[in-house]
Amino acid sequence: AKAARLEAKATKEMMSKFKVEYSQRFSKVKEALKKVPQTGEGNPVLTSAYMKSASAAEIAKRDQMIKQLSNDLRRERGETKRMTSTLQKYETFYREVKARSAEKARQRQLAEQKQQPPS
Repeated sequence: AKAARLEAKATKEMMSKFKVEYSQRFSKVKEALKKVPQTGEGNPVLTSAYMKSASAAEIAKRDQMIKQLSNDLRRERGETKRMTSTLQKYETFYREVKARSAEKARQRQLAEQKQQPPS
């Protein structure tokens, strides 16, 4: 039992040493990671002139494309609105013609019925 207690005590001491070492290493790594994105000086890709000019050119190209597509969309919406209006006018005209035609057919049928002598 004494040997087990000594072993348990040694294990606890090893665990506490490990915790202290681990927390020290972890805090150093954490600090290093905090510094990297803030400075960005160590990353040659992010600081290269090519990357800066390429992204500026790419942004300008995308902005131009967005403007063009917005203009196209605005034009298409206007054209669609105009075509919808024209279509509604034609539909209204067609209904009126159809109603007049039906009314004339009804009047003709009544006139024919009046002209036929009763049998």
